[in-house]
Parts: sequence; C-alpha cells; structure tokens
Amino acid sequence: MIKYIRKLVWYLARTPLVHLWKLLRRLQHAGLVARRKRLLSQLEITSLQKSKADFLTANGWVELSDLVDPMALESIAQRSDEKLRQIAQSGSEVKQEITHKSFWVRLLDEEKVNGKYPVENPYVQFALQNQLIGFLASYLGNLPQLDDVLLTYSRPTGNKLSYSQLWHRDYDDTRVVKVFPYLTDVKDIEDGPFTLMQNNRRKASDIIVKSRYSDSAFEARYPDAEIK
Repeated sequence: MIKYIRKLVWYLARTPLVHLWKLLRRLQHAGLVARRKRLLSQLEITSLQKSKADFLTANGWVELSDLVDPMALESIAQRSDEKLRQIAQSGSEVKQEITHKSFWVRLLDEEKVNGKYPVENPYVQFALQNQLIGFLASYLGNLPQLDDVLLTYSRPTGNKLSYSQLWHRDYDDTRVVKVFPYLTDVKDIEDGPFTLMQNNRRKASDIIVKSRYSDSAFEARYPDAEIK
C-alpha cells in the first residue's frame, strides 16, 4: 500500500495539485511550522547570505563556494577517498537502497541507523554549516529542514545516458534547494560538469507528459534556453 501511495504522490508532484497537497501537509504540521518560523527570527542573516538567496530567486541557481568552509569540504573529501579505498581493498559490494542508476554508486546508505543518518555524521555536519543555514533561511523564508545527504561515486558505464544523466526537473517538493559540493576537480567537459537551464522555465505541457529529455529533444523543446 505504501508503495502505491508514494507512486501517487510522485505523479501528484508533477501537477498543480501539489500545492494543495503541500497546504494540507503544512496544516497537519502547523505547530512545527510555527516553531521553525520562531527559530528563524533568532538567526542573523548576513548581507552575503541574502545576496546569494536573491540571486537564487532570480536565476534558479547560485554558486556557493564563498559560503562553504574549505576545511569542512576537505574533511569530507578525505573521508570519501578513504571509503573508496576500503571498498577497493575489500572487493565487496556496497550496500545501496537504490540501485537502478548503474552510473552511480551510493556510498553512504550503509551508514544509516534505523533509516536515518546520525546528526554527528560528517556529511550531515557539512550540510548544517551556519553559513549555509543562513543562506537557505533567507531564500526559503523559514528555518530550513535537512531532508537527506547523499555521497555518490559517478563512473562511466558505456551505456546509453539514462535517468538523472538526462535533462530533467526534480519534484522533491514545491520548494527545495539542492547543494552539490564536488569532491574532485571539474576542469573540462570530460569531467562531467553539472549543467542546468537558468530560471527553471518549462512549458505547461511538461506536466506528467515526460520527465526526462535527451540533449536533442531538450534543444528542440527549449531552443532559447540559457544553459549554465
């Protein structure tokens, strides 16, 4: 039953009805929403955090290097390298909750305790940096809530591009911010730079009809898209 409910919500998120669903969920958790707004008033938002939030509002993306602690980034990069070495030495398969994306190896799933990451997990701590919290609060107008952290090892497979390798729109929530910290350098196109369409423009007929597009189909549908 839960599987079918999740599938229904997956489709619902691709229609205007998702805003009604969101309203009902907010009413269901009205006390928590009110508490998060009270906590928001205690935050001091810096001019840099606000300017980043304003840029994100206007453009649909923003570069955050000057808000991220470089030592924190180096820490999770070293830990990630260590995880890869341990996997290579053991020769064992990585335990993953989701395996349909062959180009991704999810390296953190096995660190969950009862389905959740402990707050002391270094990747959770990276996501909870004060600078990022202030920026997100300024953008969302509410104290942000961390939904998930994910460490992926992206590898070439020789297969046809699929899933999130194609042009797509995420439907995690009505408003969501995803932060992608690279742990290895991206110097040219061969390194797989993150690519996006500025301002998140879409056609009304995108609803439900199709979730993902190849490069040629995307260019035909959005010939004037500003690509970053």
